[in-house]
Amino acid sequence: MDPFHVVRLAGDALDRCRRRVQQDLHGHRGRRDDPLYRARRTLHTDEREGEAFEHVGERPVLLHDDGTPAGTVEVTSVEPTTFGEVPWEFAQSEGEGHRDLEHWREGHRRFWASERREVHDDTPLLMIGTRYVG
Repeated sequence: MDPFHVVRLAGDALDRCRRRVQQDLHGHRGRRDDPLYRARRTLHTDEREGEAFEHVGERPVLLHDDGTPAGTVEVTSVEPTTFGEVPWEFAQSEGEGHRDLEHWREGHRRFWASERREVHDDTPLLMIGTRYVG
């Protein structure tokens, strides 16, 4: 999978989240004048700051499924790599209880397969380190 498709996957996930939040908050599809609908382009391009992805020092707010804030994390590192080169230390830091690196890879491959996407060892990705700040 090339970088374009990785960005496309992220954009698709953003759209699904935005549509769900729009429906939950307003009870209808996004309309041209709805703030969430207008934010779509910013979500895809991050035009506010000219940055495509997370950056060190950024503090994104984590949301519950219902759209309410769950907490804030700080991005501590952003490192490009490939799926096959993700080290065990990073996989373990996700805190998902994987036994080893292969178990982590299997779980992530299953997830992406459920989204009808293939992930290979040479699939590019960003390892984003975070710490919980409140």
